[in-house]
Amino acid sequence: MKRATIVGGSLTGLAAGILLRRVGWEVNIFERSSQILSDRGAGIVMQRETREMLGLCGAKSDGDVGVRLSTRQYLAADGTIVSSQPMAQLMTSWGLLYSWFKKSFPEQNYHLGQEFQNLEQSESSVITHFKNGTHDSADLLIGADGFRSGVRALLLPEIQPKYAGYVAWRGVVPEADVPENILKVFASHFTFFQMPDSHILCYLIPSESGNTEAGQRRLNWVWYWNTSEEELVTLLTDAEGIRRAYAIPPGALHPEQEHKQRTIGESVLPPAFRALLRTTKEPFVQAIMASRAHGWYLTGPSWLGTRPSSSVLTRHRAPRKESRMPSP
Repeated sequence: MKRATIVGGSLTGLAAGILLRRVGWEVNIFERSSQILSDRGAGIVMQRETREMLGLCGAKSDGDVGVRLSTRQYLAADGTIVSSQPMAQLMTSWGLLYSWFKKSFPEQNYHLGQEFQNLEQSESSVITHFKNGTHDSADLLIGADGFRSGVRALLLPEIQPKYAGYVAWRGVVPEADVPENILKVFASHFTFFQMPDSHILCYLIPSESGNTEAGQRRLNWVWYWNTSEEELVTLLTDAEGIRRAYAIPPGALHPEQEHKQRTIGESVLPPAFRALLRTTKEPFVQAIMASRAHGWYLTGPSWLGTRPSSSVLTRHRAPRKESRMPSP
């Protein structure tokens, strides 16, 4: 039996492990975190490949895995609808995907607290070493260890993600906490507001526990905002004065930075989005990073901090048949 070692136990690593097991491979996943990964409060636009993966994991209906929207709409600054068109889409969340993938992979083959250190390669195998002394020998090594990938740093040290010049401010709000008139603006719609050099969007996603029933879901919003590298240093210094690498999690934003962005929101956003930000208790922020390795098909955040897009976000994480990037 062929054996695979996967470094990284998030969505990409789990998806690769599930697919390899289906074709008869023995797979071990090694995750650097010492505890099961938690919901990150991030919404995801479902793509065909991801929905197919969920079907392999046992999901029977769209209602098991997401919230169905019917319309895409754009608002004006005063809150009126500029344009609207039928566009059915299924919205899900990082936490729901992780839950389905995790329960579809054997517990005994998922190893926590394993941080990649080095590897040895021969003509017939690769031995992966971890910092706590653990090692694993296999026919194949897959690096899926995230933005700070140790595998990428070892094999392709010249490929470093670079700041793309903007950040994503994010937040999630239980729909039960949102006033009825505001919820009506966003319910069943993928809603956008565009402004010079920026835009904000919102859509419904499952609850933290994966509930997709009306009244139990969450409103997920993302606001892309241009931020200079000098401003980024201050923005990514958290409430404890710690300089974060590329993101500040919920509850850790420096109060001055949070207040600054909320103030901007009050002056530039439509009424419904302003109300949504006011209801958000713990917004968070992520610097958008990007890099490219010529001649490689880049998949998952081990290779790049994906530039977000409503059409490709989960495709970067779902394994596909192509093995190389198309020519530019």
